[in-house]
Amino acid sequence: MFVIIKNTEYAKQKIWGMTLLERNVRIFSQNENISEIYILTDRSITLRDDYYKWNKKPFTEIHNVSQIKGNGKFIFADANLVFDERLIDNCLKKNNVFVDFANNREGMFIVSDFSYETLNFILNSNLEQLKEKYAPYKTADMEKYILKLRRIQEPFLLYIKNRADVKFAEDLSFKRSYKGVTDIVTQYVYPPLIKRLVKLTSPTNITPNQITYVSMFLSFGSVPLYYYGSFALAIASGIIMSILDSLDGKLARLTYRTSDSGDKLDHFSDIIYLSLWYICIGLFLANAFPEQATTIHVWNVVLNTCYFADRITTGLFKKIYKYELHDFNSIDRFFRRIQQRRNITLLLLLTGYFVPGGFLSAFLFNTAWMLISFGFHLYRFIFLAVFQLVSGRPLEKR
Repeated sequence: MFVIIKNTEYAKQKIWGMTLLERNVRIFSQNENISEIYILTDRSITLRDDYYKWNKKPFTEIHNVSQIKGNGKFIFADANLVFDERLIDNCLKKNNVFVDFANNREGMFIVSDFSYETLNFILNSNLEQLKEKYAPYKTADMEKYILKLRRIQEPFLLYIKNRADVKFAEDLSFKRSYKGVTDIVTQYVYPPLIKRLVKLTSPTNITPNQITYVSMFLSFGSVPLYYYGSFALAIASGIIMSILDSLDGKLARLTYRTSDSGDKLDHFSDIIYLSLWYICIGLFLANAFPEQATTIHVWNVVLNTCYFADRITTGLFKKIYKYELHDFNSIDRFFRRIQQRRNITLLLLLTGYFVPGGFLSAFLFNTAWMLISFGFHLYRFIFLAVFQLVSGRPLEKR
């Protein structure tokens, strides 16, 4: 499949640090099912300097349709559209359709068999004529579940004319860059700050991977601080790291500067550093309260064992059933907001900082809550597995 993007006067407006045209070129170039990209234009094209760092697929700038050498199925799209990249994969299953989204007033996103006659018809027809020729393919009928983001959301398609349209598109795309369910801090406290930080960093050459490296430095740099009891610095470092950890993913998804290495590095560090925090906090407390050292060491073993067991349980469920256990249904989504992970740990430690002897209580509560979190996920895994076995039906997310 190849793509023809029609450049328009509105496509030079910017969203998340790049023009609407460049955003669409990046989306198409990163889809492995797109073989060629043509930009039909009568004006000059300027892309960011880092375009080819993140996009290896070249595009061809053309000024008339006779320069197109493609054949077979193609997508025709206006350059000033803002759309969900899932439209492309959904459209691979269709042909001779006009993508229809409730909030789209004028934009054209058409899938058809290529011929010069067809292309000229598209270029010289109004919206009503196109809708008469092509069957509507509503975004409401497309696949909605996104495994990576653990959420159900309808793909979108917006036609952008002015700054008000851009603001609406930015608000919508930012909201949809979040995972469907996460902890209460990430979901309710961070978004205004993260949105502002994305606005500041998206026009720059600061990359998501660079932010990930700083976040990793802070997360592992906190380890010796916890060991030596510098809890104020450790907690402050952890909070900054937590903010950056939320920022890097949003920046990558909104500016289409994602990389497999950055994603894997981020997830690997997430698993390791939290365990090291727990170990070092436990060792410090054992030295600070020698009369309770044995009990604290036992708590530490229980805490770390349950932490890794919980990771294995949720990861295994995802591998087997292709769904996240965190958001399988409403009770799982509720528990994900409060389950024991990094931000809940930081909240407990921050509370303990202001209470005399509070770190010992916070550590104990961390251990108890981690045990409950693991127990809940293990119960849900077994319950759902038995339900599928007894009912003989595949699990369906609700």
